[in-house]
Amino acid sequence: MSVGSAYLIDPRTGRVGQSSGCEITGGLRKSAFAASAVFQSAKALVNHPPFASYQLPEQRIDGRDYAVSLWFEGEYLRRVSISDVGAEFGTSWNDGSEAKERQKQRQHDRVLALIFGRRSNLNHPWGKVESVFDPRSGSSIVITYQPPITASPPTAPDFGRRARS
Repeated sequence: MSVGSAYLIDPRTGRVGQSSGCEITGGLRKSAFAASAVFQSAKALVNHPPFASYQLPEQRIDGRDYAVSLWFEGEYLRRVSISDVGAEFGTSWNDGSEAKERQKQRQHDRVLALIFGRRSNLNHPWGKVESVFDPRSGSSIVITYQPPITASPPTAPDFGRRARS
């Protein structure tokens, strides 16, 4: 789903559409996010080190409004939650219902099918994408990014080999 250069999720990179100059990908560091202009308009949700999460201003893509939340573990972006906030799904928790959240999940499923095709496996080299429903928190599209490789690869074990004389 894209309009011009705006898109909800880039299937090649896992980048989440963002028009404010902060590139949201699995490589986003919390320090870079905190130094960005979008951070100034974000709302802190959780701050329990090493975990922190932020609600971004709503993103309008393809004529739909989406709530976007970023979830960090330490310095690394681990998860992005995206939820269609159309009025047909309820305008508040008091206006919501399980039926509306299930309808929202079906909308998310359609969006993912448009972006990634009809395949059920949404695992990618950069992470995993899924449409989820939770009775306590509602429906959302969840992107879980692969953790960055921070250590050097292990060396081959020596198994006690010794030079023969």
